[in-house]
Amino acid sequence: MAALALFSGRRAEMDMVGSSGLTAGEALSTPPVTTATPNAERGITTEIALLVMYGVGAALALGHTALAVVLGATTALLLHWKEPLHRFVASLGARDLAMIMRFALIALVILPILPDQGYGPFGALNPFRIWRLVVLIVAISIGGYVVYKWLGARAGTLLGGVIGGVISSTATTVSYARRTRAEPALAGLGATVVTVASAVSIARVMVLLAVIAPGQRGALLPPLAWLLGALLLLALFALWRSRAATVVMPEQNNPAELGSALWFAGLFALITVSVSATLAYLGSGALIAVAALSGLTDLDAIALSVGRLAAQGGLGLPQAAQALVVAAIANQIFKAGTVLVLGSWAMAWRTAVYLGLAAMVAGLALILV
Repeated sequence: MAALALFSGRRAEMDMVGSSGLTAGEALSTPPVTTATPNAERGITTEIALLVMYGVGAALALGHTALAVVLGATTALLLHWKEPLHRFVASLGARDLAMIMRFALIALVILPILPDQGYGPFGALNPFRIWRLVVLIVAISIGGYVVYKWLGARAGTLLGGVIGGVISSTATTVSYARRTRAEPALAGLGATVVTVASAVSIARVMVLLAVIAPGQRGALLPPLAWLLGALLLLALFALWRSRAATVVMPEQNNPAELGSALWFAGLFALITVSVSATLAYLGSGALIAVAALSGLTDLDAIALSVGRLAAQGGLGLPQAAQALVVAAIANQIFKAGTVLVLGSWAMAWRTAVYLGLAAMVAGLALILV
């Protein structure tokens, strides 16, 4: 493992030396010389790899075999991916570096200092838990944004929808709807991307529910799984119909903006209080209306609110499952309406058919599951 890592590091440096016209043998036998470029930077990849491998050897000597294997393999992979990583870092602008710093602020500075206790009406506002969910949402969105920055315009139709769904399916819907208004020929492609993004957003909600309410997965996830399955099948059909087309992803917004995080925290707090007040004064029957209104523009907030209440025993599992499905159906209707208002008619009717069929399957799940 150590030899592989060092070989990878040496090979990375040899690739750089090779650009000067020397052969591999000449590069190995020729002592290092100062380049003619005044501002050229000399890397220390091999030296750092040597230090890491020394640590790997020490870990092996102390009996930490698993740690040594992980360090050795990780070092080898990083050395092998040195050039692609350099290109990726070079593609990051000042906004992206600021994104990393903002996420560090959100996750490592703000979160630890927040009190972990309930405040406000019904004790429903717990600053630490609310912000922890904000960190989780932002982390998932940043993951999608990093993939977008890595691939950029090279992303195909399927991957474009996946990345858009991870970052924000609603924003993706708006972007492609506006594109088809200017370019009607992209109607089928836009409907495909929106359907894929919608499927990914449901999968994302299911992952969030599994994290915050692991003991209730058997009751909360199956109805959503019906909706996810329908969206996936429809997305594959739409992808098959638009297989000849390619997609250039529109510019994505930075998901770690502090304003966006504060907006989501406020929305989540408002929905949490609304759900608690509805249960206290109107009963679980009125929760459906709250879920439908909340799910129109943001599915994450209502899903997290309902999932947390179900995990704490404040809401029955059948009522929680119904609220989740109703919110998901409302979200599909909202996206179809968004395309109708902002996009071309050709994209609007396709999107309405795909998302409408998926919503019908979800409604059927409410009855059968």
